[in-house]
This record gives sequence, structure tokens and C-alpha cells, in this order.
Amino acid sequence: MESVSQFAMPFQLPTCQVVPMPDNQVSLQIDGEERARWHFDAKYPRPFFYPLIGPSGDTLTRMGHPGAQNHDHHRSVWWAHAKVDGEDYWSENGGTQIRQRLWLAYADGNDEAIIATRAGWINKAGREVLEQAEVTGERDDQRILNSLIAYDARRGVETIVINRDNTTSVALRHLNGLHSHCDRSLFGPLRHLFSNVPYVPAGPLN
Repeated sequence: MESVSQFAMPFQLPTCQVVPMPDNQVSLQIDGEERARWHFDAKYPRPFFYPLIGPSGDTLTRMGHPGAQNHDHHRSVWWAHAKVDGEDYWSENGGTQIRQRLWLAYADGNDEAIIATRAGWINKAGREVLEQAEVTGERDDQRILNSLIAYDARRGVETIVINRDNTTSVALRHLNGLHSHCDRSLFGPLRHLFSNVPYVPAGPLN
């Protein structure tokens, strides 16, 4: 009689994985290689991705701005805005916070790894005024981090005013050396990494 082990299928990990890491971090991996990492620890004013790995295996983004000491809020890839109801969610001295509240999805797969989160935008008074739902996927056949963001005013908040200025709801601090490639093959794809992310329109959000 043949043993059961002779018929057992070899175990294989999914091609695309979401791997939990220490210190409230999550690694998005393809074939065991990290493509991006999500940081959501409360010691930071808002969640962010770092690193964002390019085709060469090196990161395309950086933390902060070495030439500007007041740019510590530039954390690789992040979501923020300078004026929401007149309060600063962009810098790190505005007294506001963006906090991940819960996981909506945390899924591995052979074609795509997906994380989905819900976060709250908290004003200086400690009140959550805006809810942010985010779905991010890393596909096996692409070097693109696909993200979709949706915003909704919290219950009891009748109107939110989001001012139009030179900041956006999604930001990317690329490596300094990429400036010289902005019209060639390297920075072009970077500008479209988040093409699926809608901009929060100026005016009231009911």
C-alpha cells in the first residue's frame, strides 16, 4: 500500500504576499521580494509607504529632504492635505493626525496582493472629521502600486471645506537623482504610479 505522502502536492506560497512585520509595518512582496512597505504606527503623524522598490531592486523614494530641515513630513509616499477645514494635515506641526483604524482586507494571491484600510483624519480638538478608505494592490505582472482612495465626512459632520492649493491628497518624495530623468524613461512611470488615486475636490464635502 502506497503511503499518503506519495500523493501529497508540494506546498507553494502565493506569488504575491502581504507579510506582517514588526512595529506596525506590512510588506508587499512578489516571489519573496519586497516591492513596497506600509507603515501605520501611531508614532508617525500619518501612514505612509517606504520603500517603493523599482525594477532595479532599489528604492525610488526617500524619507525627508536632506536640503530642507522643515521637510520631515515628506515620508516617501503619503496621503495628506494642507487645509481641511482650515487645519493643517500636511506638515508635522499642525496638531492633526491621520490614524489607521482597521483593516478591511489583507489578502495574498498568485496574481495580486491586496491591503485595504480605513483611517480617520483627526483635527486638533481630537475629533475625527474625515474617513479615508484605501485599497492598494501589487500585481505580479506590473511594477506599479495601484491605489484607490475614497473619502467620506464622518457622521455628525455636516460640511468639510478642502481648500485648493499646491498640495494634493497623495504625495511622493522621489530620490534626488530622479530629477535628471523626469523627461526620460524613469520619472514618467513614477508620475503614473498613482494614476487611480482621485484628487479630493476643493469645496464642501457633504
